[in-house]
Amino acid sequence: MKRLAYLAVVGVLGMGATACAQTNSASPVTLSNDKPVEVSSDTLEVQQDKHQAIFSGNVIASQGAINMRADRMVVHYINGEAGAPKPVKQAGNDTNGISRIDASGRVVFTNATDTAKGDLAIYDVAAQTLDLTGNVVLTRDKNVLQGTRMHYDLATSRSVLTAGNTAVSDTGVRTGNGRVHGVFVPNAKPKTGGGQ
Repeated sequence: MKRLAYLAVVGVLGMGATACAQTNSASPVTLSNDKPVEVSSDTLEVQQDKHQAIFSGNVIASQGAINMRADRMVVHYINGEAGAPKPVKQAGNDTNGISRIDASGRVVFTNATDTAKGDLAIYDVAAQTLDLTGNVVLTRDKNVLQGTRMHYDLATSRSVLTAGNTAVSDTGVRTGNGRVHGVFVPNAKPKTGGGQ
């Protein structure tokens, strides 16, 4: 059970790191395996027959400066079965792996510089993609991007934010024009003394 929980958390944190890194440089995000992984939730249910672990109730997963929170996380894992899709395997593990992680309910990913929020998230480990949907808000410093869906490809470090049928106006009111909204705040330059 502890090994499954560890695998689940490592996969979950990988998802969080990628969501937060989309505004960083074009290099892929890697996790530091030398830092401890911590996860807490109100309940953990392992369904061996369905190959999934369900963390529910104020789920918090963290490794170093990377954090992920949600009301619920479902970790889909492969248990070395013939004909099963090939998941990304964790170090030292020849038969088990995580294929997908679904997070729902007030999903929040944070690292040292970014915060990404949404209603639902799906991390496909084999495809190395993250989809965040619902009320998507990405914040870095004072810059804010809003839409209804964010797709992030870890392999290429490319992210796409779309708005679907709703968007946010300049005053923060939701509209039906289907546009992405962004606010970009320039860094203030230090004032030099002596002149106007």
